[in-house]
Amino acid sequence: MDTRKPDPREAPRSSTGREKNGAKGASVNQKTWTVDISLTEEGDVTRAVAILRTDDGREFRGEGVARRNPADIPSPQIGDELATARAMSELTHKLLETVAKDIEETQGARPEHLVG
Repeated sequence: MDTRKPDPREAPRSSTGREKNGAKGASVNQKTWTVDISLTEEGDVTRAVAILRTDDGREFRGEGVARRNPADIPSPQIGDELATARAMSELTHKLLETVAKDIEETQGARPEHLVG
């Protein structure tokens, strides 16, 4: 029998060792998805590629481009941020399309409110 006092900083665990959700007692399943962003700059053009890798091996890719107006003061950080935001936006739209397609395939109806 374990006589240790529970550490209040630790999440409660079920008899299987999985964490429990304190409010409902449901198991928590933690996953980690990774986004890698690559940036290239050529002259006044910055390109970003964002790749989301899921824990089951799927990949989603978004690309974004930022072009500096020749009249603007050069600021590589702004180009990086804008190209990255555009790549992440495209990635988001592709992921939402995949979710809508998955819902349609499993539930038989396309959730139009997710895409557009």
